[in-house]
Amino acid sequence: MPTKATSLGADIIQRPYGKLVRLTSEDGILKQMTVNETTIDPGKQTSKHSHPQDELWYIISGRGIVHGINQMFEVSAGDTILIAPGEVHQLSNKSQDDPLTYLIVMSPPRDSASITYYS
Repeated sequence: MPTKATSLGADIIQRPYGKLVRLTSEDGILKQMTVNETTIDPGKQTSKHSHPQDELWYIISGRGIVHGINQMFEVSAGDTILIAPGEVHQLSNKSQDDPLTYLIVMSPPRDSASITYYS
């Protein structure tokens, strides 16, 4: 039976590229996943990194470029991207004027200690 989340909250985390809003729940309803809404400011990009979790992105608004090891492609509102465990990835905002906003669902939940950053 579906469960209605009754105690969702949000942590707002400022990042060098913009902000991240991480959904939280006191009742443990989000124990199997991390859910974030992330905004990348115009002309900025996330860090290039990898982690052992599956990650799904849904682009809410804006246009960007997904960078991998041997590939690069454009994304825009309505696109869905799946990042496999261990895959190196980065997202940059293609616009110099408009923010890029996307939803991230990660399973199992994000573990900051398991992230590897690349320059």
